[in-house]
Amino acid sequence: EYVHFAIKYGASGYIMKDIGAEDLVIAIRAVLNGASLFSKNVTQVAVGEHTVDELAETMNQLSSREREVLRHIMELRSNRDISEAMDLSAHTVRNYASTIYNTFEVKDRFELIRLLSDSWKRIH
Repeated sequence: EYVHFAIKYGASGYIMKDIGAEDLVIAIRAVLNGASLFSKNVTQVAVGEHTVDELAETMNQLSSREREVLRHIMELRSNRDISEAMDLSAHTVRNYASTIYNTFEVKDRFELIRLLSDSWKRIH
C-alpha cells in the first residue's frame, strides 16, 4: 500500500488527490511547520476490530504524562513540538511515544492515529 510505503520512508503526510486547492495550501504549510498531516480517508482505514470500550480501557493503562503525549500526537504535533510544549527532551518524548505504541500494540504513530481517529473524542 502506498501510504505505508510513504510513512516508512519518512513522509510527513499523505493527502488524497481530490483535495481542494485551498486545503492543499493549508496542508503544505502545516507540514512545512513540522506537523504530520493525513487525509481523513487515510486515517479512517481500520486497524483490527477494536471497540471504543477496549480503546478506553487501553488508554487507562497510560500514565498522565503518556496521555498528555498521546493528546499531542493525536493533534498531529511533531516530537519536537511536543518536547517544547511539555518541556521535555526529545529523547523522553520518543520514550513516551514508544510506550504508547506498545500499549496500543501498534508499530508507529501512523497506526496509532489510524486506530484512534474515529473514537478519539469519545475516549479522552
